[in-house]
Amino acid sequence: MILDLVVGASNPADSGRLLPMLERHVAFYGQAPHQAAADGGFASRGNLS
Repeated sequence: MILDLVVGASNPADSGRLLPMLERHVAFYGQAPHQAAADGGFASRGNLS
């Protein structure tokens, strides 16, 4: 199930996109997802905390 999609003009690193994606999810659905899965491209110290 795809709950968020961003089409941009460039190809930035995925690691900087995870937290904004979760913030959009909370804004739209009113709560954080119970679970989320992402590939290794989303990994960063900031995203793990």
